[in-house]
Amino acid sequence: MPGLDQVDFAHQSLYAELERRHLAITSVNRKLEVVAADNETAALLQVAPGAPTFYFHTRGQVSDGHTLEYSIAQYRGDNNYFTFNINRS
Repeated sequence: MPGLDQVDFAHQSLYAELERRHLAITSVNRKLEVVAADNETAALLQVAPGAPTFYFHTRGQVSDGHTLEYSIAQYRGDNNYFTFNINRS
């Protein structure tokens, strides 16, 4: 995606930039697991090895169903929380 590496994502959201390029994410599938931190993750998150962490896998699709976003993120379990709003349409 030409020029994407020039976007300052500290001040611009990825989703807004994709929408500007007519590639809006229209659906997201996110899987959440709680997993024990391995040694490397524990060091990065500054927690004890084995501490519980939130582990997210995310796939975002554009309107034609193609996956444009794929990410894995891991968060400390002791000072994060997540709120989920589910609407049935």
